[in-house]
Amino acid sequence: MGLRCLLGHDFGEIEIEREREEEGEEMVVTVREVKTCARCDHRRVVSENKEVTSIRPPAEATAETVSAGVAGEEPSAE
Repeated sequence: MGLRCLLGHDFGEIEIEREREEEGEEMVVTVREVKTCARCDHRRVVSENKEVTSIRPPAEATAETVSAGVAGEEPSAE
């Protein structure tokens, strides 16, 4: 923080940053809204959202789900 910003920062417009990481079989996408001070370059994160999705193909995931018996229905007790 600069001496000029002792009484407060002069934040500009909100900037959007996107970051994508692959971790194993997952993909993590992070979206941040950031404001930057025009005088001292101090950054403030306004919001941050993370989305985690599977990298596996849908056909492979469906086959595993059906073979495990997790088709969304409970077995009947007959």
